Amino acid sequence: MILRFIAVATLSTSFAFADTASHRQAAAEMLDLVSGQETIKASLSSVLTPMLNGMKENGTPDEALDALRGAFTDWLETEIRWDELRPQMVQLYVSRFSEPELREITAFYRSPVGKKALKALPGLTAEGAKIGQAYAKTKEAALQQRLKKVAEKHRLPL
Repeated sequence: MILRFIAVATLSTSFAFADTASHRQAAAEMLDLVSGQETIKASLSSVLTPMLNGMKENGTPDEALDALRGAFTDWLETEIRWDELRPQMVQLYVSRFSEPELREITAFYRSPVGKKALKALPGLTAEGAKIGQAYAKTKEAALQQRLKKVAEKHRLPL
């Protein structure tokens, strides 16, 4: 009886680990298709351009902007590594999507329209950031009024 229980428990545990391994594999396959070092670089760079444009509009000299861009690019090339980030991203996707869902996502990104989306997303992200930044700028005065009230109430420097 005890041997039978141990055998069932062992088999159940093995199946659970197999499910976890295949689930992680599904997440890894999807991420390898849609991510990677170049995608990470493109995503981070898409954030940099609007930030530097904003700094330029606020009077930051071109020489300083070039130096900041250089420091960012150097950091991106030497410090940001997909092989270090990948396991954490796999865990994130495993926690949010079932294995069948991950396989459906992967199938989509392998389709013609999915491939088109993958090509377009970095540019869309950059353009979306510009649109968002321009829109937020139109609302800046209202934010400043709110912040001023809070600063005055709590005696904070602005």
